[in-house]
Amino acid sequence: MTSKEFLMHKFELIQIVSSPIGFSYRIESTGLRLLSTQRDDSGYYRCLADNQVGTDSQSVRVRVEGPPMAVSISPTLFIAGSTAYINCQIFYDFPQSIFQWYDVATNALLLPPRFTTLSNGTLIVSPIEGSDHKEYLCSASNQYGTSSVSQFITVHVHPQPGFSESNGVFGILDDSFSFSCTATGRPSPTLALYTPDGGEADSTMFDPSTGTFTTTSFQVIHSGSYNCEATNIVGATNATLEDQEK
Repeated sequence: MTSKEFLMHKFELIQIVSSPIGFSYRIESTGLRLLSTQRDDSGYYRCLADNQVGTDSQSVRVRVEGPPMAVSISPTLFIAGSTAYINCQIFYDFPQSIFQWYDVATNALLLPPRFTTLSNGTLIVSPIEGSDHKEYLCSASNQYGTSSVSQFITVHVHPQPGFSESNGVFGILDDSFSFSCTATGRPSPTLALYTPDGGEADSTMFDPSTGTFTTTSFQVIHSGSYNCEATNIVGATNATLEDQEK
């Protein structure tokens, strides 16, 4: 808090330090009167009394109360499966506010057991899930009013690849042959396919944008285990498909 000093001499109050911008006051015979009181007027004030005998002073703390001012939510990026601590920052929290968090899309109040709101406004989500990728609103209230702020929370999700033919596939010699690998995750994963010989699939046969592997003439060398790797900024995950000659 700021500190402001005033000198009393011959029953008059005289300001002896510079006033902050917006500080409005009137000096009266009985003391100092704050005009159009603002939150920034909160602070410590000291009155100095001086005469021929000596000098004395007394200090007082002035706290200007009013409604809270919610200003920001942070952090805004989490990884699914972790415990998220989301802070609601407010100014002028006196008297102390009561906090509530809402799902903006549904206006639903976020409640335990997975959502816990601490007395300081922090929202704990344990664990945070991919479905929690949405906009949230923090509401702070006290006896003077309510203020709120909203923010979109991004939840990154580890990639999960899989094959549409989960039980394996069979190829017939010299016939056309295809299968697909798909993956979920956030951000959207990129796909790579590794053939039974351990090398990466030829771009003429594998389309990473669709996850589809195709050959117009199935051969013995196409038999074996195919490994599909899905990668995003969270990490990489593999899935295996067994291909057999029929």
